[in-house]
Amino acid sequence: YTPYLMNRKTLIEAVHVSHQDLSKAHVSRIVDSVLSSMKTAIINGEDILLQKFISLKHITKKARNGLNPYHGVKIQIPAKKTLKLKISSILKKELNK
Repeated sequence: YTPYLMNRKTLIEAVHVSHQDLSKAHVSRIVDSVLSSMKTAIINGEDILLQKFISLKHITKKARNGLNPYHGVKIQIPAKKTLKLKISSILKKELNK
């Protein structure tokens, strides 16, 4: 079993199949624009909510102590910003049919 991987290219192809009146180049520009807008929003600290699909929320992980597995030396892991992805309940239901 090899799971299907959707990347930028396959996303463009999927959108183009359902909107054949648009050229692939035009669809590519639209997809790039959407992804760019989302990236800019994330960088600017905005959360993203795509109803009935997913939400992306900013979280800050606190600094903590860790252990270097190779040397066994205690290290300080710095605080960092990251995103938390949450799947909508509607998508969860579809996924688990």
